[in-house]
Amino acid sequence: DKTIKISDLYTNLKIPRAARAGVPLVISGDEILWVGGYRLADTARIREDTARVVRLRLVRSGNSNQAV
Repeated sequence: DKTIKISDLYTNLKIPRAARAGVPLVISGDEILWVGGYRLADTARIREDTARVVRLRLVRSGNSNQAV
């Protein structure tokens, strides 16, 4: 597994510095599983041997009908 620092990921995805604090992170233990709206960790992907799934939906604030 290749790991990347969150600051490097933000830079690679061209997320402006001012917007980074507003990006939600889903974390399990010390591992980031999802950078909300941008990237899912390989370890969080559904595979043939996946036993349990949690479905999360990110909704933009200000417009509850628009999902990301």
